Amino acid sequence: MPMHFARAVAAWGVRARSRYIRNPIKIAAVSVATLGMISTPTAFAQTIIVSNDGGGRVDQRADLIRRLQAQRAEVKLQGNYCMSACTMYLALPNVCVDPRTKFGFHGPSSATKGLGLSPASFEKWSRIMGNHYPEPIRSWYMREGRTITSGFYEFRGRDLINMGVRQC
Repeated sequence: MPMHFARAVAAWGVRARSRYIRNPIKIAAVSVATLGMISTPTAFAQTIIVSNDGGGRVDQRADLIRRLQAQRAEVKLQGNYCMSACTMYLALPNVCVDPRTKFGFHGPSSATKGLGLSPASFEKWSRIMGNHYPEPIRSWYMREGRTITSGFYEFRGRDLINMGVRQC
């Protein structure tokens, strides 16, 4: 049964906010018991559907991704767009992308509009974001993708699939 992202994330202890849209993500959690009634978190698989996500705070997204990775969740990036911090889901081993979805990449910026980051903070957050991308996306991001902080470099899912990301 689909579950609203904000409620699901609140259960994980992370606040979800988006500057771009009201309901950025819907999650469909599908529990599948494996090997009988084992009471460990790895006994269940989840399928998370991320759709029309405008991004958010890098630190919160990184925490959520760590939790999803620990749960061995499958994440499907679908819908019209996945922008900014949403692209960090590409770090997950069980991620797939819809070929039609638009992905937007840019460098880290301050939460306060018009206020830039110090060079040290820019480097720190760039590396955190870059570490959430598989090669060759990571190298491109560190060389070029992080150079704009207003607007996005846009790719379609089919471009990411051609770079080795799994297709849904």
